[in-house]
Amino acid sequence: MALENEISCALARQEPKVALMAATESVQVIEPGKLYDSMRARSLITHAKCLAAMGDVAEVESRLAASWDLLQGPGACRNLPGPIFALANWWEVKSQVLEQRGEIEDAREALVLLC
Repeated sequence: MALENEISCALARQEPKVALMAATESVQVIEPGKLYDSMRARSLITHAKCLAAMGDVAEVESRLAASWDLLQGPGACRNLPGPIFALANWWEVKSQVLEQRGEIEDAREALVLLC
């Protein structure tokens, strides 16, 4: 949680490099195993958000794909607040990437999926 706060504050201060360093650490410290898949997915989404702030669209797509697999995989809880919040963040980052690519209509559609 401390790293999540550090990332959030760094992004709010327009310091994407600081946020990316904390997000990278956040992904690395999560233990392997199904028990931590939801946490890992949220951390990958946050990492993708930081990469998007840096303009690294290719890596954003990689992190989003990995987190999507964790959020939609077998045994994933989709009706709890944590996974719902993670999916909302996923679509928000996806929208940002589409906007950076100039795919404005698709970015708008991604945001509509949040609702």
